[in-house]
Amino acid sequence: MREGESDLPPTTDVERVIHDNPLLRLRSQESSMHPSLLKVRDVIVRDPERSADLTIDALSERAGVSKATVVRFCKGLGYSGFRDFRSALLKETARREADLVGAERDESETPIAELVRLTFSSLDELRKIMAMERFEEAVSRLERARQIVWYGTGMSGALVEMVDHRFSLAGFNSRSFSEAARLLAESTRLTEEDVIVCVSHSGSTKSVVEPMRKVVERKAFTIGVTNFADSPLASMCDLLLLTTDREYWVGGYRIPFRHSQQLLLDALLYTMARRKEGFHKNW
Repeated sequence: MREGESDLPPTTDVERVIHDNPLLRLRSQESSMHPSLLKVRDVIVRDPERSADLTIDALSERAGVSKATVVRFCKGLGYSGFRDFRSALLKETARREADLVGAERDESETPIAELVRLTFSSLDELRKIMAMERFEEAVSRLERARQIVWYGTGMSGALVEMVDHRFSLAGFNSRSFSEAARLLAESTRLTEEDVIVCVSHSGSTKSVVEPMRKVVERKAFTIGVTNFADSPLASMCDLLLLTTDREYWVGGYRIPFRHSQQLLLDALLYTMARRKEGFHKNW
């Protein structure tokens, strides 16, 4: 098989979208990358357009790693090799450039305009990768649940508190927790008729992973909502809903947006609310 051909061609629409968008794959798989692979990832994420024009020698030199590491990086993302990955990256950067030209973006773009553009891009990616059979299963599980329990820490804790409030207003039996001890105490009382939804940006936070390892051993059905398909949370839950939020860094700290996760959770509630008596649109 030639290097430009994939070993395992994508078979579903979702797989095709992710396969054809290497930047999306990078965001969904970085949590399990070896430090040497992260060096390659950082070079590409900082400047995708310039990276797409680099040869394997130039990319390995810029990242400070061997050519073998670059090839391992590409294969770890599901591509057959460097040429396969570079071809996908060239297509994606060309598409991004066309979008920017269509939006008549220039250096005077305001922060608000930039965030609006990035938000629309993130939400469009969510629409493309969302496996509707998973979404419908989540809706079905939540509708049948005796009790819905939401869990998240940090910024995710604030998000699940808001979602819990909305579900409660809509008439669903809903509770939220942002502390591991309270979640573990509550989980001992849950049954197979209950659902626990854990929301996390990275899916790797210790305060999320450790209590959820204990929770999944119990009877309640678990749903994980995270941006990283290779994270511990993604692998341990009964059902994964993958999201596409972007992030930026300040002083060494990661600050993620929550646009796609909030939209996904709103979509779950909206779908369920539409089926309840007394529902009507106000727009």
